[in-house]
Amino acid sequence: MEDPFAWIMVIARNTALSTLRSERIRLKEPIEDHENLRSSEQADTDLVYKETLDELLQHVKQLTPREEEIFIASKVDGMDNKELEKVHNLTPQHVRNLISSANRKIRKLLKRWS
Repeated sequence: MEDPFAWIMVIARNTALSTLRSERIRLKEPIEDHENLRSSEQADTDLVYKETLDELLQHVKQLTPREEEIFIASKVDGMDNKELEKVHNLTPQHVRNLISSANRKIRKLLKRWS
């Protein structure tokens, strides 16, 4: 035996690695148990989206009732102009005018806010 200290260190290292490996195996959990967890980046994005939407909806309350109704149906609910025409019994031009007017007012309000 050339160096007993080196031999003892090798044994200690191997024992420690074996212990760590066995603990790691016991700590493994199926990924299915964590499907509902989101990454912190996704959670941050969701929070910013919700805050922005809430702020936007506060500004939308300053529109006329008809503009508010059409703006929310178009931008939040995702209805296209043809659906808006049918549901609200409006002409195509009236729908475009309401959306344009609402967009212009919202832009002004957001410029003041930022």
